[in-house]
Amino acid sequence: MSHRALGRMLTAAGTIAGLGLAASPSLAFRPFDGTDATVAAPQSIETELGPLAYVREGHQRILILPELVLNYGAGSGWEFVIEGRRYLRMTDEQPTPSPRYDDFDLSVKRMIRVGVLQEKKGPSIATEEALLLPTSDEKGTGFRGSLIVSEHFRWMGIHLNAAISRTRAHETGRFGSAIFEIFDRLTIHPLAELSLERDGEATSTKGLLVGALWETRERLNMDFAVRTSYADEHDAEVIAGITFGKHIPHGPTMP
Repeated sequence: MSHRALGRMLTAAGTIAGLGLAASPSLAFRPFDGTDATVAAPQSIETELGPLAYVREGHQRILILPELVLNYGAGSGWEFVIEGRRYLRMTDEQPTPSPRYDDFDLSVKRMIRVGVLQEKKGPSIATEEALLLPTSDEKGTGFRGSLIVSEHFRWMGIHLNAAISRTRAHETGRFGSAIFEIFDRLTIHPLAELSLERDGEATSTKGLLVGALWETRERLNMDFAVRTSYADEHDAEVIAGITFGKHIPHGPTMP
């Protein structure tokens, strides 16, 4: 898919949002770098939309508009995902730099053990394999494999992610994160993620995300978070978005 095609997909997010408001409950997992050990319901599309985010990378300022993830539940414990984001660097340069595209991936997620997230006993376990497609700044392709383990306790959910990749720059990438959800009787509950990431011989990036998830109604979630990370310099990001789903009565399914 070309960058122009991806741009059309991302700018169509508002249309997709209008369809999703009549949707089934969503299981997608904004706003984390990691994910949870579950998949979208069979024959349903779950949409994670970040219409606008602000990023500070050292002395650079970036607007992300938008970030979009589409998850399709194919049944039998399978989920297919396409994601990407469009960003614009804030600068006084003339002419103004054109928008760029980043984090463009195609992935397959598969349940290998049903557990607490599927209303069974014990941890839920899933794997995810992703094809890292070329972006505006990185013309190569790569691959990432992940293992995800989720467990719930009385008032907390924990989701552990471990991933290894061959990056678009043909380096070995490593990623790990621990996600914590605090449950209570309110519709808004706090969340946090600790992460560690390293590509090739670069300095490891340590990240912390804190935020809240608001279950505005059964079929619609909203999120807000702040992420800070440090490698050779401090970065920061302010994130807000929505998650919703839509049932596809005659959608394809896995045998």
